[in-house]
Amino acid sequence: MLATITKLTVESADTMRAHWTAPAATASSWLFVDGVLQIGPYLPGAADRSVVVIVESGRTAQIEIHDMLVGEPTPASTHEMPNVLPTMRWARPDDADMYRIYHIEPGENEVLVLESAAAGFADRAELKCPVRLDGQGGAWHFLRVEAVDESRNESTRAAWAYYVMEPGAPVSLSATDGSAPGLFDITIGV
Repeated sequence: MLATITKLTVESADTMRAHWTAPAATASSWLFVDGVLQIGPYLPGAADRSVVVIVESGRTAQIEIHDMLVGEPTPASTHEMPNVLPTMRWARPDDADMYRIYHIEPGENEVLVLESAAAGFADRAELKCPVRLDGQGGAWHFLRVEAVDESRNESTRAAWAYYVMEPGAPVSLSATDGSAPGLFDITIGV
């Protein structure tokens, strides 16, 4: 279950302490920063919890804490990064000698981006996209896989259209000393 962080206290320029209450003292806690596991399983033996979170100074981060009761599966992060290198999959024909992958970027002509021997692939071919799909302002990208036989005849195995868009500007967060000890001025902006 996703925990609610009840308090964040700044400890230094790049560390803060997250405070929350787990549903039970026996629950295990897992802390993710930008989708990467930082702490877990964390089992302090009490429901009230706090841990130090390291976040690079001057940037924002997604912090998530999952509390899992005994017997529940290990959690996965809810954070998703833009998929600019998607995995392509296609069925491998028996007579394929090699594969050619073509890419069409918005406003450009089709370009051969990869030529690979088919021998290294099993019945189902799988490959990370060989080019980074840029999505500044939102853009369609077209990819096509051609199987080439020993006579150099090409036949289309699969084709994909991807719409890629860069995420918006991240929200910034800054904390400075407030008007009294223990108080902070927190500024949130874009």
